[in-house]
Amino acid sequence: MEFHELLENEKFKAAIGPENLAIYLGENGTDSMWDDFNEKSETVLVIKAVHSSGDFFRHWNGFFVWENPELGEIVASEDVESFFGDYPFDGNWGSCETELHSNTLALETLKRIALKLVPDVGDLIEINGKTYERHNGDLVEV
Repeated sequence: MEFHELLENEKFKAAIGPENLAIYLGENGTDSMWDDFNEKSETVLVIKAVHSSGDFFRHWNGFFVWENPELGEIVASEDVESFFGDYPFDGNWGSCETELHSNTLALETLKRIALKLVPDVGDLIEINGKTYERHNGDLVEV
């Protein structure tokens, strides 16, 4: 969903409460919502590849938010894994020296994401400073 569509999501409304909802829907509400997002969200995942300056995924009020300045998109989801498998995260990133970094997501979650980014046997990916290679549908540390 687009970032502004969060205001239509019942789970998001419950998370922010009626006071913040009224502010976000009011005059200059978009600015207030962005200010709160920038001040209170937490970066939970960074993906770097040779062809990108880095993709940052942030967590805020129970939702994950990803901004792609190149595409002019800001999208949100309740599940960080749902971002992967669709453009622009649908190609073979293994040959691009991809790196995933997260201090908050579980290693198993990072591996599931990595498997969607490196679909070919023998592809390498770095997760939190350790190199993994795809073998038989799994990632093995090398």
